[in-house]
Amino acid sequence: MPFLSRLAGIVATLFLLSIVVFCLQLLLPGDIASILAGEDRSPETLAAISERFGLDQPIPVQYVRWLGNALQGDLGMSMRFNQPVSTLVLSKLPVTFQLATMALIFAILIGVTSGIIAAVFAGTAIDQTLGVFSILGFSIPNFWLGILLIMVVSVQWGLLPASGYVSPFVDPWQSFRTMLMPAFVLGSQLAAVLMRHTRSAMIEVLHSDYVRTAHAKGMPRWRIIIKHALRNALVPVVTLGALEFGQLLGGSVLTEWIFTIPGIGKLLVDAVFNRDYPIVQAVVLCSGAIYITLNLLADIAYVFLDPRTRRGAT
Repeated sequence: MPFLSRLAGIVATLFLLSIVVFCLQLLLPGDIASILAGEDRSPETLAAISERFGLDQPIPVQYVRWLGNALQGDLGMSMRFNQPVSTLVLSKLPVTFQLATMALIFAILIGVTSGIIAAVFAGTAIDQTLGVFSILGFSIPNFWLGILLIMVVSVQWGLLPASGYVSPFVDPWQSFRTMLMPAFVLGSQLAAVLMRHTRSAMIEVLHSDYVRTAHAKGMPRWRIIIKHALRNALVPVVTLGALEFGQLLGGSVLTEWIFTIPGIGKLLVDAVFNRDYPIVQAVVLCSGAIYITLNLLADIAYVFLDPRTRRGAT
């Protein structure tokens, strides 16, 4: 039954999210019909546009109509591109997914490895140095780090492309090169988070009774760290990574805009500038739904990875 209650909570959260997303167009400045009409703002034109998009209906009626269409996969038409919004979002989502996946890989490799080293050498100069780098990862804004890397790595050194995107199905190597800096920028803060969590979890496990018993039996230190300590310490880190992956998908807006990556983040920025409200609604709704789904999957993964949680659930 806990799963059913959790599922009911997710449905309620998605319903509230849909209300917030729909109300975005009411909070943004400007009249949609006037924006679409352009210079021809005659009463007849405004009335025709309002009737076409259902803007002449009461707000509750507009919401019910929009929600019913969204449940059927119809997120409306883009006011700028005159294309179905769902088609635009689905075409951009793989690009953002690729960027977020590479950022997560960077974050895991850097954060987990640094956390293990910091825990093994806790209290030493190595631990303090890694702690300083983790604070920098928390503190440096993504847009500043991205601009700095473009100026140094791309402009001065000429090692990587400054912007643009190449599909991995067209040129895998060039796609990797264009995504390398954006993925590092996007994953830098997550690497700092994972480093802190891994260090804390590893220190706690390394001081547990079964680790001391393994030391007393003469087991090599590297085997204790990898086979016993790391396996138990990574349980909360895995679930945290699943949650943070949803934030990477939603938090790629500035990174994609800086590096001119045609993902849903850049699509959202362009839609805000052009007041293309259906795209804004669709991107926010999809990002929220993905994050909530990953939250549920993280809870399920935690139950399977930690036997103690599974026994408690039963």
